[in-house]
Amino acid sequence: MNPTNTHSAASVNNRRDFLRKTGSLAAGATLAGASIPAVHAAEDNTIRLALVGCGGRGTGAVGNALSTTGGPVKLVAMADLFENRLTSSFKRLKKRFGDRIDGIFLTDDWGTQQGTFVGRDVFERFFAPRYAKLFDAVKHHGWHAILHSCGRINDFVPRFIELGVDVLNMQQPRAYGLVEFGRRFSGRVCFLTTVDIQSTLPRGVEEEIREEARLLVENWGTPQGGLIVFNYGMEESLGVDPRMTVAMFDEFVKMAFAY
Repeated sequence: MNPTNTHSAASVNNRRDFLRKTGSLAAGATLAGASIPAVHAAEDNTIRLALVGCGGRGTGAVGNALSTTGGPVKLVAMADLFENRLTSSFKRLKKRFGDRIDGIFLTDDWGTQQGTFVGRDVFERFFAPRYAKLFDAVKHHGWHAILHSCGRINDFVPRFIELGVDVLNMQQPRAYGLVEFGRRFSGRVCFLTTVDIQSTLPRGVEEEIREEARLLVENWGTPQGGLIVFNYGMEESLGVDPRMTVAMFDEFVKMAFAY
C-alpha cells in the first residue's frame, strides 16, 4: 500500500506546472511504499512518485510533494541500499503524515511455482536480520507490515510470521496448495489475495473462478477476518477477461454475507 494525499482532480496544465515546480523522481528497485487511504474520482489523475535514496533531502522533497494541493499524489516506492536510511525516512514520514499511514508494503519475490529461490540458511544469514529491522521499524510507528511475494514460499512463511509480518500479499493460491496452505496458516497472519492470476483467472472458466473464491474464504479466512481480497488489475497483460474479475468479486461478496 502506498502513501497518498487526496485532493480534487487537477487539470492537465496544473499537473504539468506541479511537475515543473517539484521535479520528478525515477524508480530503480522497489523496496517499500507507505499507505494512506485514497479516495479518487473515476478518472485517476494521481501523480506517482518513487524515492530512490532515502536521505534527508529526498524524504523532504517527497514530503513536500505529498503536501501539495495541486492534485492527488501517491508515493509508490522507496528504496535505499542501507536499511537505516529507510527506517529514518519512515520516522520522518511518521512525524509528518503518521495519522494517515496504515502500513508499509515491502515488495519482494522469493520463489518460483516449485519453491524458494534460496535455501533457509542463506535467507537466515543475509535477509532475515534486515527484515527484522524493517518490520520492527514499521510496527514501532503503529503501522502494519505488509509483504508481497510470488512463488511457492510455504517454507518461508513461518519465519516471516516470526519476524513480525502482519499481512502477506499472495497472488497465486494454487501454487501454494490452497487448502493445505490455509490449514497451516489461517488465523496466524492476514492474507491479501486474489483468485490465482497465473492459472485460474486467465483460463476464464467462471465456475472455476467462483469455486476458488469460495475456497479462499473457507480456508484462508476466519470468522474474525484475516482475509483481504483485491484486484490485481492489468487484465490485458494477464490475458484475463474483465468479466471474470467481476465474477470473482461477486462471489467474494456472496461469501462475505454467508460466512
